Amino acid sequence: MRRYPKEVQDFIVNNVAGTPAKELVRIVNQEFDLAFTETKMRSYMKNHNLRSGTTGGNPKGFSRLFPKKIQDYIVENVGGTPTNDLAIRVNKEFNTNYTRQQIKSYMSNHGLQNKVDCCFVKGHIPFNKGKKMPSEVYDKCKQTMFKKGNMPVNHRPVGSERLNVDGYYEMKVAEPNVWRLKHRVIWEEVHGLIPKGYVVIFLDGNSLHCELNNLMMVSMKVNVRINQINLRFPDKELTKTGVATAKLMCKIGEARKR
Repeated sequence: MRRYPKEVQDFIVNNVAGTPAKELVRIVNQEFDLAFTETKMRSYMKNHNLRSGTTGGNPKGFSRLFPKKIQDYIVENVGGTPTNDLAIRVNKEFNTNYTRQQIKSYMSNHGLQNKVDCCFVKGHIPFNKGKKMPSEVYDKCKQTMFKKGNMPVNHRPVGSERLNVDGYYEMKVAEPNVWRLKHRVIWEEVHGLIPKGYVVIFLDGNSLHCELNNLMMVSMKVNVRINQINLRFPDKELTKTGVATAKLMCKIGEARKR
């Protein structure tokens, strides 16, 4: 079993009460730049006998997209009804706007078949198997065919930026789709790779301000201490003092243990 640094373990213990696992994952990953998933967090909590005290998950079979009454209706009417017709009937019955694809996906995920959508049987041989495309058809299609080296219209070049769901800027650093946190990239361009067990913090507390003079690298242990006793301020100089205080407190704690 993977062992996480003590500061990470302490942070989870201090924040687990009243915090759903999904939210706990978000704040732990944000705090320590880790990659916890909700499944890993639930396993960690179970293994360490930690409980959030919040209401458990949804009952088996629960779906926000397909309420129970609509699920029952689909099961009752799926047999012998083309998927497109079934979508129309469901929408009319419940005043919804499901697409054919949504109904088809639901049927596939729940092992439902209507036995009328498929027009091919096992062993069927397409009429054009082994035949070349007629030249007149090819001339009509070639303008829209993908060409070697074709670049999608939504392609983002290296150096592009985006804002992730946690409120941090990300920067594209390589093709085809490699993104990293912008503030870490900026720090490493000047100071080199960030050592394991360290994070880069924002001195003014604003994660959108990625200027080098607003960044500082600290150990996870120091960062935990900063958060525990609120030593982060909008004023950069005050935060620097807070960092120095947190480092001193960590040193004192280590000395006491010795």
